[in-house]
Amino acid sequence: MVSVRPARSGVASMMSLSIRFSVWLDLLLLVANWGKNWDCSFVLAGGRAVVCAVIFRPCIDIHKGKVKQIVGSTLRDSSNDGTALVTNFESDKPPAEFANIYKEDELIGGHVIMLGADPASQAAAMEALHAYPGGLQVGGGINLENAISYLNEGASHVIVTSYVFSEGKMNIERLKQLVDLVGKHRLVLDLSCRKKDGRYAIVTDRWQKFSDVFVDEPTLKHLAAYADEFLVHGVDVEGKRLGIDEELVELLGRYSPIPVTYAGGVSTMDDLERIKRAGNSRVDVTVGSALDIFGGDLPYKDVVLWHKEQNMYFHKESHFQCVSRTRLQVQDLHLLRAVGADTDVVQNWRFLAPSVLPLAAIVYSWVPKFA
Repeated sequence: MVSVRPARSGVASMMSLSIRFSVWLDLLLLVANWGKNWDCSFVLAGGRAVVCAVIFRPCIDIHKGKVKQIVGSTLRDSSNDGTALVTNFESDKPPAEFANIYKEDELIGGHVIMLGADPASQAAAMEALHAYPGGLQVGGGINLENAISYLNEGASHVIVTSYVFSEGKMNIERLKQLVDLVGKHRLVLDLSCRKKDGRYAIVTDRWQKFSDVFVDEPTLKHLAAYADEFLVHGVDVEGKRLGIDEELVELLGRYSPIPVTYAGGVSTMDDLERIKRAGNSRVDVTVGSALDIFGGDLPYKDVVLWHKEQNMYFHKESHFQCVSRTRLQVQDLHLLRAVGADTDVVQNWRFLAPSVLPLAAIVYSWVPKFA
């Protein structure tokens, strides 16, 4: 017995043809850009623009076992130089309490920074990682000997500066050893910097020493091959709540080929919007001393709300809460478009075309069912 498939209406057939054409045209664009990273914003074949979203990255800074907010440029290994440590805030709450707050608000990719190598700070950092496993990165004194232990204790990534940028120079062999040990996908490079002769020089050893490596296009492109993300403190404004380093944010947004987080000087909601504009929506943001949970005037809840507003899908009829930018894949976008989703605002999804091409057949076979 021969089954006969019911004929579809002309409208349905045209819809199916249109969707197939749009999907295949997008896939053709992927093939044409084989191996290249997409820019932050572009227009799909369907005519809808893809716009990046900025992520708020929370922080827990630990000094001598306590959660503190310190003016970074005053941090020293000793007090012999006569410079007094300037502390904006010191909390009686344990690090785990802040980690639990971030966990409840579903904030990921935040960082725990140990501002000292003392055992109390290390224990406090572990406490935060245990409270929110997989949700926080950790930095401060990370090296080949301890990197794996922090990952095993729950850190999503390890953050490295001084171990790689030592004695004023970049030690590429150490960097390669770290990548071999933990994997590129678990490594964040801290490129915190200060202005020197009109350029941004990476600073190390608690931001006390200038290196001969500058944050610029060649450096960012070179180091992107060894890291999953960059973390950049604008040290000249960090902890002072006097406004952001807009020039630095613009540089990062223009040249960083991988996710990058900026920290330094945020004091108002307007500063968040300035980072979004200056960084072309490609630069994530950390807020510290200005937050009310750290003794400042900027409501933490307002920042979280702003973050969530940046990171959702808008559908014709309802809202879809989107996944983390680092988890969003191009196939998600194609599937949404196939069912008529009007994706006006989408996470910043930077991907390599080869990673999605094997899914072409799945997308093609799946789409007509919705026509």
